[in-house]
Amino acid sequence: MTERWFTARELAELAVPGLPKTRMGIQKQADRDDWPWRPRSGRGGGREYPVSALPDRPRALLMLRLEPAAEATAVAAPRRERTPASLPALADWQREVMDARLALLSEVERLSMTMTLGQAEAARAGTLVPRLARAAALANARRGESRVLSVASLRRWRALRQAGVAAVAPQVAADDAPPEWLWPLMRVYALPSKPSISWAVQQLPEDIRPNLRTAQRVVAGLGALTRNRGRMGPRELKRLRAFTVRSFNELEPLDVITGDGHLNKAEVLHPETGRPMRAELVTWADVATRRAIGWSAGEAESAMLVADALAHAVRSAGVAGIVYTDNGCGFVARHMTDQVTGVMERVGMRHQTAIAYNAQARGVIERLQATLWKTAAKGLPAYVGEEMDREAKDAVYRRSRKELEETGATRVLMTWSQFIDWARSQVDAYNDRPHSTLPKIRDAAGRLRHQTPNERWQEFVASGWSPITLDPQEALTLFRPQVSRKVVRGEVRVWGNRYFSMELERLDLHGEDVLVAYDIHDASKVWVHDREGRYLCAAELDANVVAYFPKAVIEQARERRVAAQLDRLDRKRDAIEAQLGPQPLRLAAESGETVLPAPAVARMADALDGVVPPSPSDGRPDTADDVDLAAWLARHPDRATAQDRRWIIWFLDSPAAPFELQRLARRGADVEVLRRLATEPVASPMTA
Repeated sequence: MTERWFTARELAELAVPGLPKTRMGIQKQADRDDWPWRPRSGRGGGREYPVSALPDRPRALLMLRLEPAAEATAVAAPRRERTPASLPALADWQREVMDARLALLSEVERLSMTMTLGQAEAARAGTLVPRLARAAALANARRGESRVLSVASLRRWRALRQAGVAAVAPQVAADDAPPEWLWPLMRVYALPSKPSISWAVQQLPEDIRPNLRTAQRVVAGLGALTRNRGRMGPRELKRLRAFTVRSFNELEPLDVITGDGHLNKAEVLHPETGRPMRAELVTWADVATRRAIGWSAGEAESAMLVADALAHAVRSAGVAGIVYTDNGCGFVARHMTDQVTGVMERVGMRHQTAIAYNAQARGVIERLQATLWKTAAKGLPAYVGEEMDREAKDAVYRRSRKELEETGATRVLMTWSQFIDWARSQVDAYNDRPHSTLPKIRDAAGRLRHQTPNERWQEFVASGWSPITLDPQEALTLFRPQVSRKVVRGEVRVWGNRYFSMELERLDLHGEDVLVAYDIHDASKVWVHDREGRYLCAAELDANVVAYFPKAVIEQARERRVAAQLDRLDRKRDAIEAQLGPQPLRLAAESGETVLPAPAVARMADALDGVVPPSPSDGRPDTADDVDLAAWLARHPDRATAQDRRWIIWFLDSPAAPFELQRLARRGADVEVLRRLATEPVASPMTA
């Protein structure tokens, strides 16, 4: 059955369930889902859409309406007709037969008519010369050994030749009507769940059910688009459609740069917690030279990480003209793209985003991610990509966790500093490798190869091109994130902190909006600019407040995250303990029984086990903070008693130990000293 085409107005008038009811609505859905279309012939023009482009349910409902008419048309149409072929469309066997017939006609023209009839009779008798005998056998285009040449055939071929030499070739019967079972089969086969042909054949009525091999052969003979339409969505079908290739020959370095984030396919150790993690890598590449010009690594693709990678690109290469990215949250964040406070706007770069779900248009950065990071990660033992053998992956996972639990370190995973060094070396190696999309050159050894990104970059520099660069201090200032805030009595508020400067009052800016630049790693001050970007002053944290503890943005986020995790652990522990039911510790006293509160129960249980914090004596610190006591013991291991050692064992095994050990490390205490004290022999509670 041939394809049916409808305009948006016709589809709206048909009122197919599942489709918009207006012409405008159908046009919007067609543009959004990328329906194929063709120009409408006739007055008014417009577009026509094929039925096969509709979603599954509307397409099935519409074809059920059209199916009786389509079957009647298929029955009335002639099943076989002979159509003349053009010369380029001929198959090899058709060309061979055509050449043989033309050779015989040339021989006929050379001889007289009497000789032609004699030649025909000679062909029957098998007395033709070998060359013409082979031509006669081939010209008949029939099976079998008894293939003779007739005068009628020669006359017919001579008449056909007047329409062109291609008309002499044997014509192939065209069969435009598909089997009657094909449309019902495709209706159940072309589903997003991608059923098999054998399953689809079983769904057909027995009276039209074809042989499985026949169905497989016919479906395999369909075009890739026809065969997969319905089984793939419009976005997936793009991989089968024709495409255009973007040329970058007219570009110079930094005309266009493109960037993207990539979750590294190998585990590393977290720079702060020391636990396994997968780092996010943001990379910027120059389109003209394919050179990786800037990168950064962090926990997630955040706006801060993207800005840090872009700052690296600007400092190491220069200011770009167009910045081409996807619509990721880190790349379209306000402080990156805002027309007033955005980093790109202040540097003078234009931001351009790609169409959603169209990664093919960003092949430069996609190719870099695969060639640079994905390939390099496969050389690491902690690779966790899909291609990694599951048994080897599980072995590395178990070994790394076991070593971390037992010793606090592992030789399987890289530390953060090792990972940064590895990433830097991979970028340098990538820029020095030949790239298949760059021009070919002959190197010093005489070998013909493609240029490397660095060589292509230096070629532009040698021809007189130079980048637009920023002063290092200027770059640092420009890439500080900015937010718009209102001045209230000499104060501006950023990230929950208050910053004050008398200069804001002297300039009489109360109630005015200003631009506030801040450093994510240092919350001690911010830099205030007017709406035109002119620097006004530096406002200090809580300059008008006494005894306020400052917190940087990153530290605030870290502490909130840790507090939430500990809170979830506490709730989980309470839920588990609740399964035992209420079991209060009761003690007899002179005034009667007294039920102690939970903290007192915990302290008494520790005391019964001989695990109590040592009392202060002989210059020991008098503090209730376990971390303070642990830090003092780490600095004075020679003064630790047996009671201290039992308390250290309890301290290291407590649920809060990982968090407390981090606090100890920040204070400069040596945790290994505590572990050594915990392994020394401990006297019994009676003798301590």
